[in-house]
Amino acid sequence: MSCATEMIGMYEPSRPVLWKADPLDKAEAALEIHATLHREAGKRGFYCSPKRSAINRGFSYYAEINQHAWEGRPEYSGLVRPNVAYGTGKTPLLAAVAGYKLAGLNDSLMLAIYLEIEAYYLVKAVKTIGRLELAIEDLEGILSAMSRMTTPIDEDDDL
Repeated sequence: MSCATEMIGMYEPSRPVLWKADPLDKAEAALEIHATLHREAGKRGFYCSPKRSAINRGFSYYAEINQHAWEGRPEYSGLVRPNVAYGTGKTPLLAAVAGYKLAGLNDSLMLAIYLEIEAYYLVKAVKTIGRLELAIEDLEGILSAMSRMTTPIDEDDDL
């Protein structure tokens, strides 16, 4: 074991992991619109890191919006205004949108980005509804076939 390894310490897999990646957050982070939203918010002096809520109150995610640039802020001070706004949503991206709206990011470009995000989720919902309709049709077919197979035979019909 090298001296550097002894000083830094080694990862022990037996230690409990206090954080694990959220697959929905990871999938949304791969979207181009996700990067665009946060880049444009950053240009306006805001940022957030959506997190999964441990409390189920209808929304699964929350986003605390923080401000890193404002008029009168000393240059290179590192000062941040925490919790400027608090957004909630069913996904990390929707929580961030809600938070940025509450923080006042409502210029025309940001509104266009919000609209594109809503359109993305609308397309996903329509696809899901289409799949559900097909599944319901298949289920109805199966149930009607089963009902034909299990129809009780009337004893009088045998005569």
